[in-house]
Amino acid sequence: MQYAAGTVVVLEGRVTWRSTGPGSSVAVFPKVIAARETIAINASYQFGLPPGEYVLQAHFPAPANVTPFIAITVRAGVTQHVDIPNMCI
Repeated sequence: MQYAAGTVVVLEGRVTWRSTGPGSSVAVFPKVIAARETIAINASYQFGLPPGEYVLQAHFPAPANVTPFIAITVRAGVTQHVDIPNMCI
């Protein structure tokens, strides 16, 4: 699997959903940035986060038009390994 270069932003909190009409909604992301790291192609990222709820969101350079994300819950003393969906090329 190959991973694209970009930036991973860790937002503190959880994603909520706002209705935009019948059968349609948009994600509303938390505003507090807990961490940020720029990633090279095929590089990994690592964050030391206190217990809580977080959203890891990928940002890619143009012409990309997606910002995939994954929500995680961090527990004390537990190491988690996650991949952000659609971060592969």
